Amino acid sequence: IQWYGGGTDCNSAQPVTSDATNVDFLLEAAGSISGHVQDTLGVPIIDLHIYAQDYDTGEWLAGSNTDGFGDYKLLGLPTGNYRLRTASYNTGLQFADEYYDNVYNWDGASPVSVTAPAETPIDDIILEVGNTISGTITGLAANQHVHIRADSDNGTPNDGIDDLEFWTDISGSGSGTDSYTIQVVPDDGYRVEFNPDNAVRVFYRSGDSDGTWVWADATLVNASSNVDLNDLTITDGGAITGQVTDGTSAIEGVWVEGFTGRCWDNWVGGAHTDANGNYTIAGLPPVGVFVHAYPEGGNLFEE
Repeated sequence: IQWYGGGTDCNSAQPVTSDATNVDFLLEAAGSISGHVQDTLGVPIIDLHIYAQDYDTGEWLAGSNTDGFGDYKLLGLPTGNYRLRTASYNTGLQFADEYYDNVYNWDGASPVSVTAPAETPIDDIILEVGNTISGTITGLAANQHVHIRADSDNGTPNDGIDDLEFWTDISGSGSGTDSYTIQVVPDDGYRVEFNPDNAVRVFYRSGDSDGTWVWADATLVNASSNVDLNDLTITDGGAITGQVTDGTSAIEGVWVEGFTGRCWDNWVGGAHTDANGNYTIAGLPPVGVFVHAYPEGGNLFEE
């Protein structure tokens, strides 16, 4: 992948006008990652999506589906380290997705090193059939996206390396009610989070169709077997707008985020400032929000 004026970094890409000439590229041979995916019985898993992200930034750089033999190859990769993850939900398969090498969370993923233009073969990925957390959502508009996560500390709350992280994404059909299913490994302590576009982010709370925006109040879902959750209703949220400056000039790229409690307690939303220093945090619950600005670069105080 190459952007004009920016190389592989999309944030450094330079715009060109519609009448520009000599918009030239010099492409170099890229590296690749290859491997095989099978289930716990040794049967190849066909048409499973797998993708690679930059290990440090999380930027998506390549993705492919396994072929009829369960084999795949991720192409177009520059020299660097990558995080690999399966995405069985992309093609409707029922497996508990994992990061390479045999872990279920971002922090535990093993880096896969690529030196272009060489191919990097890796060990087989072995997936188990997952239990399911399923339910319905009311109130999604047509094409409104919602990211749904099921997270568990796996019985070790002070050790994130073995946490369990699973998710899926759906878009509203316009019918008023939409269904979702997440494949997970068996565990009795999942918090299920719903993060819809332009609406309030909430956690599942048993018997409460509105859910809760407070992490600590979420119901821990027992997925030792397949489980169906009660219906969740999406509600529109409020918004906070503002501008970040240094007293003279607008500052672009500052991360501004909101919490319902002081001192980073219970995150409810965030956004980066634009080129004019402006930001909008949408989908906020109807309570007081503590707002924090974090300059991710430059010699500025956060406040």
